[in-house]
Amino acid sequence: MRRGNWHMIRQRRIGCISSKTQPTALKTYWTNGLRAEKYHKLGEMGAIPGEFKEVGNEEQKATYLLNETKIFGREEDRDEIIKFLIRASGPDFATIAIVGPEGMGKTTLAGYIYNNVRVKTHFKKRMWVSLSSNIQVNRLAENIIAAADETYNRPSDPLHCLHDAMRGKRFLLILDNVWNEHIVRWDLLKATLEGGASGSRVVVTTRDQNAAVITSTDHPYTLSSLSDEACLSIFSSKAFHGRSETSELSTLKTIGKEIVKKCKGNPLAAEAVGNVMLFKRTEEEWLSVLQGEILDVPDITKADILSYDNYPSHLKPCFAYFSLFPKGHTLSRDVLIKLWMAQNFFIPRSGKEEEEIGRDYFNELLRHSLFREIKKDSDGRVIQCIMHDLPHMLAQFVAKGEFCTTEIERFDSGLFQGRHLSLIVNNNNVASPTPIRFPKPGNVRTLLVFSQAGVEVELQLSHLINPLIHLRALDLSGTSIKWLPNSIENLKLLRYLNLSGSCIEEVPKSVTSLRNLQTLNLNRCQRLHKLSKGISKMVSLRHLEIEETDKLVYLPKGIGQLSSLWTLSKFTVDEMGKGCKMGELSNLNLLRGNLEMRNLGKVERREDAESAELKNKQFLRSLLLDFESNAKEEDGTMLENGEMKKMESVLMGLGPPHANLKELKICNYMGSVLPSWMEDSPFSSLVQLNLHSCRKFKQLPALGKLPSLKILKIQGNEGLEVVGHEFYGGSNTAFPSLKELSFISLTNWEEWNLGVEDGTTKKVMPSLQELYIQDCPKLEGLLGHPPDSL
Repeated sequence: MRRGNWHMIRQRRIGCISSKTQPTALKTYWTNGLRAEKYHKLGEMGAIPGEFKEVGNEEQKATYLLNETKIFGREEDRDEIIKFLIRASGPDFATIAIVGPEGMGKTTLAGYIYNNVRVKTHFKKRMWVSLSSNIQVNRLAENIIAAADETYNRPSDPLHCLHDAMRGKRFLLILDNVWNEHIVRWDLLKATLEGGASGSRVVVTTRDQNAAVITSTDHPYTLSSLSDEACLSIFSSKAFHGRSETSELSTLKTIGKEIVKKCKGNPLAAEAVGNVMLFKRTEEEWLSVLQGEILDVPDITKADILSYDNYPSHLKPCFAYFSLFPKGHTLSRDVLIKLWMAQNFFIPRSGKEEEEIGRDYFNELLRHSLFREIKKDSDGRVIQCIMHDLPHMLAQFVAKGEFCTTEIERFDSGLFQGRHLSLIVNNNNVASPTPIRFPKPGNVRTLLVFSQAGVEVELQLSHLINPLIHLRALDLSGTSIKWLPNSIENLKLLRYLNLSGSCIEEVPKSVTSLRNLQTLNLNRCQRLHKLSKGISKMVSLRHLEIEETDKLVYLPKGIGQLSSLWTLSKFTVDEMGKGCKMGELSNLNLLRGNLEMRNLGKVERREDAESAELKNKQFLRSLLLDFESNAKEEDGTMLENGEMKKMESVLMGLGPPHANLKELKICNYMGSVLPSWMEDSPFSSLVQLNLHSCRKFKQLPALGKLPSLKILKIQGNEGLEVVGHEFYGGSNTAFPSLKELSFISLTNWEEWNLGVEDGTTKKVMPSLQELYIQDCPKLEGLLGHPPDSL
């Protein structure tokens, strides 16, 4: 057999690149905007909840995302720091600290450097970690490991694991927002990181001069104020966006130059004021801002006050809610929306669900430059962010009286008269944890408990719950609670209950009496083994979150009656026992996001599979089909032919899912053939396909016909021997959108035909950029040539 240019396939692992006076105007807006109207009369206003917890206690691990495509006034700073990072001479390991006051652009500058092409090429590993004020060195080590896309076994020593992960690799680490308290164990962290390859670098951003001096190998790099010209560029990019050139615009530009001078070289101030001026169209409005007293106050917070002054009324309670979150915590868009929903903050809009309105509100706040974006979904929408420090201070300022955020041992429930409360538990509380008590009924609408990882929280829940009869949002995530008292059924107004990461073992029957509950978050409850019967009574439930709950082996009957359900993280089939059968999915056609279907090996008939009616789940974007229950072989013996045929029939009956599906993963399937619907044109929106531990199939479907497929991963198969022309389908261009292709652990794969058929060559994978081949010992080479795009 004639081979192509590749005579041998080398197995290769590719590293993942991975003031003193309070302005009267502010008081007026606070009264009118937040307290007066009881907001939209959707119900009594209640609290302004705050953060997430399951994400809030984790530092940022994702790549820093830039909003802008151009850097203003920092080109020289950028080039100097990059020169330091990639120079051939110098110490094997070095740290540089970028230091300057709030709003000077330290994080933005670091972000440009992080994403610079030369930097990307120079460093094998790049990691970005944002720090909160109370993070400990072990936790920081864990987050650096995660940012490097390395695995970590939690019981082991994180510093030792970090040393191993970095050993021999030239890396760049950005530690964003470092404070003085973070440097107590700096020498320990530095010693751990010094195991990397020569040329490894750490960039620290900080406002603390002491922290900058201690962490820098050389002198800290101090950011000075920007020139008025650079600030004007920033201001103009916001204030004049989309405006055509007119004589009136020329007048506004002249006024704008004078406004920018009052920003005193602070880029964040220039950006914040620019965002405000975008919505002011007349010369009179611009002169009013220029002549006003707010910009004459040197504190940048006054610029933020100006921005808040111009928020539409419906955003003000949502903004004030941010005051409940500790500074520097990662904010999850979806968690924020669910908390806002619980407080009736949304003005109804015809044809829009509350969650959709919430996303509009979030995006509006995002446009006010309040946040640093840190994670986007596959469609480019921001789903995680961190609030800038000064907007966070503003949120706390405008929320005084209604909101309180304090450490748990300092909380005096007898003095608290507000409606929204968040309590912080940290290492200072460990020696003698303080129980939370509310001695008398009150109007508390939000209670959030933020506990640091590994810190136990003593909660006398019966004393906690009984007085809180008006509570709408309760977050006890990450605490050590093991049970809920029956008195929780008295929280008739409760709409949001977050127990994620807790030690709870069972959700009691009393919870099913919460008829107004919209969100029940049980993610990462590793001890949870049972949901109560009667769950069908929870008619308002929209989000049942049960990810990473391995001991929860079945769902109670009645799930199918929750026709308003949007989120169901996992559906575990129990056709023969007391749990849900497949048919319970038939009415859940509003399900969105991700759905994991497990124990499909227990399904006996194709008709049972068809009863799930996946074809009607038009809002699902990701689907996992796991056959693991009956997929395991006993003592190495083969499954009986009848079992294999049953699986083939069941998988055929499950599809095709709705054409809107973007991601599909099939695991532990033991059939010898794959269903034909995987290559059908109604399945044309699929972007990612993963066949994992599907060990017996002998031929791949014509997946080349799927026009939108970008990622294809086939892992763990012993039946496939040849990948031939049938893999590409009948069209002249196969896999037109495919960018990443992986073949892993295909133990008997011998031959790969790259589109050669009857003497002609198809146009195969014209967009392919990454090819992974690993643990395929019998593969000798390719028939044909890999695409030039690789």
